[in-house]
Amino acid sequence: MVSSKILERIAGVCLLIFGSVLYYLSTNLKVPEFGGWMINIAVFPKWLGGIIVLLSIGMIIQSRWSPSRPIVLNPKLRSWVLVTSLVIYILLLPLLGYFAGSILWITVLALISQERRISAIIATALIVTFLGYIIFWKILYVPLPVGRIEELLGLDELFYR
Repeated sequence: MVSSKILERIAGVCLLIFGSVLYYLSTNLKVPEFGGWMINIAVFPKWLGGIIVLLSIGMIIQSRWSPSRPIVLNPKLRSWVLVTSLVIYILLLPLLGYFAGSILWITVLALISQERRISAIIATALIVTFLGYIIFWKILYVPLPVGRIEELLGLDELFYR
């Protein structure tokens, strides 16, 4: 059994370290040579790191006055299935690719959450996958993994060119 105060302090310190590292690493980002950038590309990571640092300091301070409650760390089977499915998803991305892997993973997550309507599972998987595609590939220009199966099916030509 662990105290809630201890967990809040541990989380606050971890977030403080993460925010500090993010801010420090973003100071080394350079603007690409081809120009055309209105602002430095390090602006968002610096702001995010700074906000995380400020909120984590607030979390550490707030944990001093919050009442302490005992927390029993007893992960349920669903938690382990969730973590395991995430690891399997990451490992299968080079084979399946973003689309096939994401649809499969979101389907597994829907089944874990005890959703039984097939139409809702399929709709959720398709919508979330396409929203991720639009946000990361089309808006943020983040390359998504193309798997061997996607190449065989010709989806790489359809979505990534």
